[in-house]
Amino acid sequence: KKWRKTRDEAKYGRLIDFAEAVPALRKKVLADMALPGLPREKVIATVVRLLDKTLIRVGNDEYARDNGSYGLTTMHAKHVEVSGSTVRFEFKGKSGKEVSVEDIPGELLHFTLPSRYCLSDQLMGMAWELFGQTEPSGARVQAVCDWVHDNITFQYGTSNPLTTAVDVLEQRKGVCRDLAHLAITFCRALNIPARYVFGYLPDLYVPPPDSPMDFAAWMEVYLGDRWWTFDPRNNARRVGRVLIGRGRDALDVAMLTTFGPATFKSMVVWADRDKESAGRAQGAPMES
Repeated sequence: KKWRKTRDEAKYGRLIDFAEAVPALRKKVLADMALPGLPREKVIATVVRLLDKTLIRVGNDEYARDNGSYGLTTMHAKHVEVSGSTVRFEFKGKSGKEVSVEDIPGELLHFTLPSRYCLSDQLMGMAWELFGQTEPSGARVQAVCDWVHDNITFQYGTSNPLTTAVDVLEQRKGVCRDLAHLAITFCRALNIPARYVFGYLPDLYVPPPDSPMDFAAWMEVYLGDRWWTFDPRNNARRVGRVLIGRGRDALDVAMLTTFGPATFKSMVVWADRDKESAGRAQGAPMES
């Protein structure tokens, strides 16, 4: 445990420095991908682009040799199918595999069941019709997030305290809470443990939106032997998530619970990078 703690501190201690370099890296990647022919720079840029846009790991020769698991740098031609502008990957990854129902830890089984806002029993047929053919892994969960992100419009004022995931599906619009509820519902209908997460999501290293900052909701999904973060609202990796609470759905960790009538007048939400921590991170060397 001590070794893992030390390793993680060294690894994650460089995360902020890396995040600051991401905009320039993405710009370089797009430029190299536009190069003519198939030079080494273009191949590397394509791999980095896939790393940025998918959940596929880098991979290494040891895992490929000993475990038969692959990543972007070790997969073979048989793992990739190209059809027009569509690229399909099918391979065994290091982790992120679905856990069969009989192997789900008992204390997590309630995250596979319907809850107040996530009526997974009502959407079971649709979930298997849409996602049943996808690989039972993180790829299936990402397919759920892609579908919710592409088919549900984010719009303030479109839901209320009674709105369920089924309502969101019918209306095809909602706020981040609603998109998270629908994605959780689909996952549970597919027997994947999923829980609702509520917290801050500052606009670090992304273009600031036109609207004022608000609280955010996303989800965590249990794959392999751990929980993984997925965000159907933004559907992109983000820096600086600050947890407030986790639960079966928003009923467990509501942004606000009132007892009796209340009039909402205003709310200011903000989360910024700590200046003292930023100064320490900028002074720390990065290892290659």
